[in-house]
Amino acid sequence: MAYNGVSDQIYVLEQTSATKSNLYKFNPATKSLDIKTSNQPFSFGESGRANLQVVTYRDTIRMYAYKNDNKIYQSKDEGKTWAVLSVMPESPWDVGLYVAPSDPRKMFFGEVNAYRSINGGANWAKVSEWWEYYDDITNKLHADIMHIKEFKDKSGKPFILNANHGGIYYTDDYGFNHTNVGLYNLNVSQYYDVRTLPANPNYIFAGSQDQGQQRGIVFEDQSAELFQNISGDYGHIEFTGNGNSLWSVYPGGSIGFYSKPLSQEWPIAGYEIKSSNETVWIPPIIPGPDPSKDIILAAGGSTTATSVGHTFCNWSIKTTIL
Repeated sequence: MAYNGVSDQIYVLEQTSATKSNLYKFNPATKSLDIKTSNQPFSFGESGRANLQVVTYRDTIRMYAYKNDNKIYQSKDEGKTWAVLSVMPESPWDVGLYVAPSDPRKMFFGEVNAYRSINGGANWAKVSEWWEYYDDITNKLHADIMHIKEFKDKSGKPFILNANHGGIYYTDDYGFNHTNVGLYNLNVSQYYDVRTLPANPNYIFAGSQDQGQQRGIVFEDQSAELFQNISGDYGHIEFTGNGNSLWSVYPGGSIGFYSKPLSQEWPIAGYEIKSSNETVWIPPIIPGPDPSKDIILAAGGSTTATSVGHTFCNWSIKTTIL
């Protein structure tokens, strides 16, 4: 199914055989689907998908679809004939192919990375590598592209939002530049853990899925506006040193320590739980028995190949394995 936002029309593509499909158009008067083109020469395989896109450009309705061989097809006669535009360099995830309604020459698709075309799908370029995000979280896209859609601002100028596992990114030049709008005022993340700072309960810390470790101030009767301190997945936040020091865990057993969590961007010390088969996504930690000391107990790791051990972390002395 595809929605043409320019002409306010809905189309549905139905595969009828290994080589043919029917194209339907929604009739708002009868609230039914009217067949537009029957037995058109397009199909998308037993396990494939058409990912139909429809736009109106220069008074012509243009349809785009791709098959599981990653070939993009275009029709300018509502499905009667189809022509191959190009082959996408990678297989899109559920986000599929997106054609900008304001200019169908601008196309996008997403998987781990996002790709864009500025010449109607003839050529494709990677927007950025996923790992570039960690050195430039403001301008480089996070990994795992989930949704791409165009909108218009109050003046009528089009802009595109790219939603991914790192938040939402804004572009008003068809993906040439992006701005991460998910760094501040974070209150819609998926959280593994949320804790207030014992030494000052007005401050809140959170460990989120792919939007990192966050911190902010809690205002009465208002949603918390958090700042992404460090990207990634973090959880099991614990406090020691009479509530002044913070610990958090990264997937696989990487533990970070902050002696001044309100100001430090990165942990000042770290420890890796040693395990050849760490099956827990984010291993749990608990404070040590003396609340005045910076000591935690961490589950996981082992002293031998067959026994379960515990990790004892104390940055006032050398790290020791029990």
